[in-house]
Amino acid sequence: DCGTSAHMFCNQGYFRSYTAGEGNETISIGDARDVPVAGTGSVELRCRLPNGIRTVVLHGVLHIPRLAANLVSLGTLQRAGAKHHSHKEGIIVKLGADELFHASFPTSTATLYHIKLADCEAAFTVVASGSMRVWHRRLGHLHLDAIRAMARKKLVSGLDITSPKDYDHVCEGCVLGKSHCLPFPKVSNTVYSKMELVVMDITGPMSVETWTGRAYAMVVIEASCRFGVGWLLEKKEEVASTLKDVVAMLERQSGLKLKRMWSDNGTEFVNLVIESFCRRNGILHETTVPYAPEQNGITERSIKTYFEMVRCMLHSAKMDLRYWGEAFMYAVHIRNVSPTSALRDTVPIHAWSGCKPDISYLRIFGSTAYANIPKKVRGGKLEATSIKCRLLGWWADETKGYRLEETETDDLAVIENDEPQRPMDDLVDLSEEGGSGGQQQILAKEQSSLPTSESEMSSLTSMESSDFEPEEHFKPEKNEPVLTPVEPVPEPQQAQASKWATLPPREPSTHIRQPPERYGDRTTTEEIDAAANETIGTAFVTYAREPRTVHEALQSPNSKQWEKAIQVEYKQLKRTGTFQWVKSIPSGQKAVHSKIVLKEKHDGDGNIVKLKARIVAKGFDQVPGQDYELTFASMAKFTTLHTLLSIVAHEDWELHQVDVVGAYLQGDLDEEIYMEVPEGVKEKGKEGWYWKLTKALYGLKQAGRQWKKKLDEIMGKLSLEKSQADDCLYIHHEDGIVALLVLAYVDDMAVAGKNLAHVREFKKNIARHVEITDLGELHYILGIQIKHDRTACTISLNQTTYIRDVLERFGMENSNPVSMPLNTKECLSAAQSPQTTEEKKAYLEYAGGLVYIQIVGSIIYVTQTRPDVLHAVGVLLQFSANPGKTHLESLKRVLRYLKGTAHYTLILGRQGMNSVDLVGWTDSDWAQDPDTRRSIGGFVFDVAGSKVAWSSKKQPTVALSTVESEYMAASNATKEAIWLRVLLEEMGFKQISATTIHVDNQGCIALAHNPVNHSRTKHIDIRHHFIRERVASKEVNLRYVSTKDMLADMFTKQLPR
Repeated sequence: DCGTSAHMFCNQGYFRSYTAGEGNETISIGDARDVPVAGTGSVELRCRLPNGIRTVVLHGVLHIPRLAANLVSLGTLQRAGAKHHSHKEGIIVKLGADELFHASFPTSTATLYHIKLADCEAAFTVVASGSMRVWHRRLGHLHLDAIRAMARKKLVSGLDITSPKDYDHVCEGCVLGKSHCLPFPKVSNTVYSKMELVVMDITGPMSVETWTGRAYAMVVIEASCRFGVGWLLEKKEEVASTLKDVVAMLERQSGLKLKRMWSDNGTEFVNLVIESFCRRNGILHETTVPYAPEQNGITERSIKTYFEMVRCMLHSAKMDLRYWGEAFMYAVHIRNVSPTSALRDTVPIHAWSGCKPDISYLRIFGSTAYANIPKKVRGGKLEATSIKCRLLGWWADETKGYRLEETETDDLAVIENDEPQRPMDDLVDLSEEGGSGGQQQILAKEQSSLPTSESEMSSLTSMESSDFEPEEHFKPEKNEPVLTPVEPVPEPQQAQASKWATLPPREPSTHIRQPPERYGDRTTTEEIDAAANETIGTAFVTYAREPRTVHEALQSPNSKQWEKAIQVEYKQLKRTGTFQWVKSIPSGQKAVHSKIVLKEKHDGDGNIVKLKARIVAKGFDQVPGQDYELTFASMAKFTTLHTLLSIVAHEDWELHQVDVVGAYLQGDLDEEIYMEVPEGVKEKGKEGWYWKLTKALYGLKQAGRQWKKKLDEIMGKLSLEKSQADDCLYIHHEDGIVALLVLAYVDDMAVAGKNLAHVREFKKNIARHVEITDLGELHYILGIQIKHDRTACTISLNQTTYIRDVLERFGMENSNPVSMPLNTKECLSAAQSPQTTEEKKAYLEYAGGLVYIQIVGSIIYVTQTRPDVLHAVGVLLQFSANPGKTHLESLKRVLRYLKGTAHYTLILGRQGMNSVDLVGWTDSDWAQDPDTRRSIGGFVFDVAGSKVAWSSKKQPTVALSTVESEYMAASNATKEAIWLRVLLEEMGFKQISATTIHVDNQGCIALAHNPVNHSRTKHIDIRHHFIRERVASKEVNLRYVSTKDMLADMFTKQLPR
């Protein structure tokens, strides 16, 4: 940037050396705003030149995280002696006769030059021993948020972190060690006091035994404190004796007797020895149900966490897998001094012992350590005073020392040190020369045949990238470049004889670093000093990875790939006959504009795996009455989906899924629509021509409607009838009996059949009309995860992934969960909305960019599988036009509730239900709304034991009594019942008897059965009285139920815990 007077980088990953600021330094930018400077350091850039790659090092670079781009100051380069000149593509910056880098404008509208960097860019940082990266590895690759919480809440002492907020880079150990499938739903055990419950589990045998022959790992956890005890076993038969020792230790240390034990049904826990031990000591032994290990959630999750740490530590240190036992014991120790979501503002060891732990002794597993040799055992004055070792953990019990392996003789040792010092880069130097004041000695523990291998000092260098832990979905700022993760590289043993052309920095450097060998042959490397001035010109710019136009795409480094993607899309439209080339358009017609939407598809590491182009029409150019008439296209109702899945579970039908490829491109157009040829599409001899569209195209207003018409036509040819209750449901009869049900949601189809032959026949037939993707059994549709358990005759629905995405989108992924969606002691009203301009401004400042209606809209979709939040969403939705601080706080509370219950699952189907009966419940809360005094009505309906429909709505008029509000709620429920009866009859389950609707108000029932008008009811709107006809025709039967058994109560008010 020509206007920037100092080098400034927003991404700390580019810094090779870094010094954090004091927190009070700021810089003024062009719009007179001051932004904080987080630190300064040196940046290393690998610049691409026509004849190779040149490494340029910039000193005195400012780290300003709030910037939107990394800026190199041309003015600073000129003051350091560099010069630049223009050429046809941009500028070339030189130092003397040597070229430093080339820069050019990436687009015609860009205002900043972009430096062409090498494709694979690695940035290394020499960090202090107290950096977040080092503590992340010291704590066994513990989650970053947990480390920050430990420091912020002072849960432990000795945790000194420099710049705790700046570390957001990939950890190779975490990538290799923490990839896993989604968790089981959590089953919690409520624990009220210490030693009330311990939970236990065992894992193994491992594929690799430890050096001492251990193949199993056993974990015992005290549930109230989450204090864990780990044990390594040779065989399962050792569990009983080990468990007795652990229980004795826990009881002695706590001074309390154990009350309950919880384990799975494995024979190592369920046997006569443990049964006799529990009976003799008065311990209640509880077990999980068979084949349900998720019920033992505490130990299942703990073992998973321990071995995530084990894998991370082993892979990060590049150690033999047979060290897993050492790593496991260290992981158990680390977890005892680390925060857990089950405890508030404390760590397990503190909750267990009452003493806050000091963790300054922790060191990186596998790092190099030097142990002092006592004078009494040295060979003489000229012999070495220390032994080079590898750190294998910490003996939390017994000797209170480091567990080390001597790298030369393969001996295991324990190093005692009362005050272990923290040398630079986590080098565990416990020698007398290191300044330790404690007495040190070596204790030989055991002799084993450990291999000789020297641990790399990998703590000195680390890859800085944009991702840390894939499991928690940390994402970089959109305006920050994403670096490709690479393995840490050891320093070369001998410097290469390469030429270093440098400019002397203003202050002499105290650290000289040679380039790693993996960069290849470097002929020159320039180091340029940059002095920081107080002002900068333009800094807040937008960084966009994806090109917005075809012109930008064809000017980008991936121009050939983008051009190929456009041609693939064009050929597909040509093959399907979507358009015809025409030389001109009829008089009076207007050509619709077009656009090519360009998208990059990335893998989990952020690397581009595919470039995709889609040709779309700009539908807003269409003229009503000329380019389109009708645009409505029906959508499948979620109640229909619930009912369909309930039938499938009850009848044990097959359930599959089909996806239509390019659904909108299948619809035929009724109107003549002409479109301009998209930019980037060329056909020789047809320059200046137009497209006449013969099929629908994405972006056209009628595209959805035309696809639905096409789908109806195809289904008719396949002998599937359209449902009258939901015209997105298609039904096939065989011998007068329903044999196949297909529910279409645009291009996604759920296919349910009495047997697999019907499903396969449908797939084969529809593939003759449209291109489809056979997705097999239904597992995921419309953002809902589906699990069909045919043994239990159930289908489970959950939106766990969607909920977590919503929490992340609105910055609530680290919030504290709550037990209820709304606060029962708080009444929300319009009076809490801002009334003046000042109050509105104050609310916007408090919201901090959160858009109320966007959050509400995101949560509404969750109610399709989470009826427990429906009432809360309905209440909060009414304040969308003018929300206040209280409303936003309540909305955040709903998100916090969802965070703690994201694993909740809606289960459809139930064993023991002989018939598919429709049953309902309806209720109302009279005059609940404090602003309008209108009532809230709700209902819920059950089909074959499954809840398929629910509602919570404010009534349209004020009710003068509870009878009236209940009567209006019952009227609304009756309408739903009539519709569901039609739907079930079409599905082949006609309701012979009247549908029972439970009501908890006798007056409402009497009013429905006795059509008598009197002074207290004659004002009720006549449309609500249709319930009387349905009762008389025996389609609906209102039955009384007590309020405590009213299932619809949750849809009318926030129930207490």
